[in-house]
Amino acid sequence: MKDHIDVRVTNYLPFNFMIIGFGIIAASIGAIFTKPISTPFLLIIGLIMVTTHYRLKIDFKSCQFYEYLWFFGFKNGKHYSYERTEHIYIKEAKNKFTYVSKYADDMTAIGQPRHGKEYVFKAYIKFEGQDELAYLGSSSRYKSIIIKSKRIADLLKIPIKEDQDFSKVS
Repeated sequence: MKDHIDVRVTNYLPFNFMIIGFGIIAASIGAIFTKPISTPFLLIIGLIMVTTHYRLKIDFKSCQFYEYLWFFGFKNGKHYSYERTEHIYIKEAKNKFTYVSKYADDMTAIGQPRHGKEYVFKAYIKFEGQDELAYLGSSSRYKSIIIKSKRIADLLKIPIKEDQDFSKVS
């Protein structure tokens, strides 16, 4: 059995910026022929945008967990001690967002801001001896977050607790 698990929690940048990062990587490949001096700079910027993410490492031997930002192999974060892992907690959260309408309808005119709600499922892990929950990730699909949580719960031999019954949600 391994003495630790290391989980990718979430990306550092939003998805839109990651798409821009892939575009910068593609531009750096194209720049090899026209501006070879700018290629390494563009490639590094694109790779940073695409690969930087948050992680959670749980060390069973030392009873510590480490929440950190992974940046080109460098780790920046904090270590926390715990007595034991208690459970994984999944809850439904409502994300509110604002966007600009492209189409006229009964409610708003073109170009007017609209407000929306999106439901996501967030997973946390509870450590005995810690007041705060450690974040494991989120997904708009219940099945995705439950698969990730179940894999971690099986390794840690802990139960999964849910805020309410989400089993009918897809």
